[in-house]
Amino acid sequence: MEARLVKSVTNGSFVEFINTVIDADRRSGHYGQANKNTSARNSLLLFLASLGIDDIGIDDISQSLIHSYQSWMYGHGLKRNSTSCYMRALQSIYNRAIVQTGCQDHRPFGTVYRGVAKTRKRAASIDVVRRLQRADIRSALIEYGFNPNLKHFQIRLDNLCMARDWFLFSYCARGMSFVDMVYIQKQDVSQNIIYYKRKKTGQPMSVAISPMMHDIINRYAPYTVNSPYLLPIIKSDDALIAYKQYRTALRSLNLNLKLLARVIGTDVMLSSYVARHSWASHMYQQSQPIGIISQGLGHDSIMTTQIYIKALDDDIIHRANDEFLKNIFNS
Repeated sequence: MEARLVKSVTNGSFVEFINTVIDADRRSGHYGQANKNTSARNSLLLFLASLGIDDIGIDDISQSLIHSYQSWMYGHGLKRNSTSCYMRALQSIYNRAIVQTGCQDHRPFGTVYRGVAKTRKRAASIDVVRRLQRADIRSALIEYGFNPNLKHFQIRLDNLCMARDWFLFSYCARGMSFVDMVYIQKQDVSQNIIYYKRKKTGQPMSVAISPMMHDIINRYAPYTVNSPYLLPIIKSDDALIAYKQYRTALRSLNLNLKLLARVIGTDVMLSSYVARHSWASHMYQQSQPIGIISQGLGHDSIMTTQIYIKALDDDIIHRANDEFLKNIFNS
């Protein structure tokens, strides 16, 4: 590493620029993006520390440096999607820095991996969703080995019942993401329709409230009497505190869904996102038009939905083949 990078940065501090972007994200209420950029910055700082420096000039960021950073991340056990996430965040900030500072664009990110590697998308089967909806969770907990006489049993039971409700609400709402669910306000509901914008894309969406969704809303209505929100997850008017409450609730939901899957006896790893995958998968299995599924998911194009559905194909094919072989050899 060249000596001019050590300690004194003469071409504008890239780390300081990242910090200004993070501050701007937070001021504008984009807390998710601020967290992503913070994680990318912290990763970059660890890499720079391994080189014996604590900052770097915007004009000193080169392809060789970014390649070394990528190799360093791989060497520390990060997967391709994690490294790509950091690279995309840093590239976006770098591009802004070039525009704002007038530094020369060395295109340092041009040849590093910035894609999204395919990961296994597993949907719950229709049978699992039905079993989840019909399960007597209290009896299942006791059968699983939890003692109903312990004082924390009721708390655990309530948490699992709530996790089931949020999963089923998402499923019935065409795989609505949890972040969109928690921010729905009562004023967003009109004539049994929920109108909202996807947090991820800003795309306007509308979802009819199904009978099951209606039952869930009514079940928690006593807890939202003095709240503008439809569901009792966010309790603060402060945007940052509200975001932290959402993040806490998401972690709790996924932990409880993981336990719930074991309690009801399925090997499917339930999560908030499995509800979305499951809705798309089941619509696909029911031979619904790809355009309908695309609109239901809020995708910008059918091509996006085709890629999304393709990731679910393997599980569908495996299950179909299993049924086929059972019919052939077990009849």
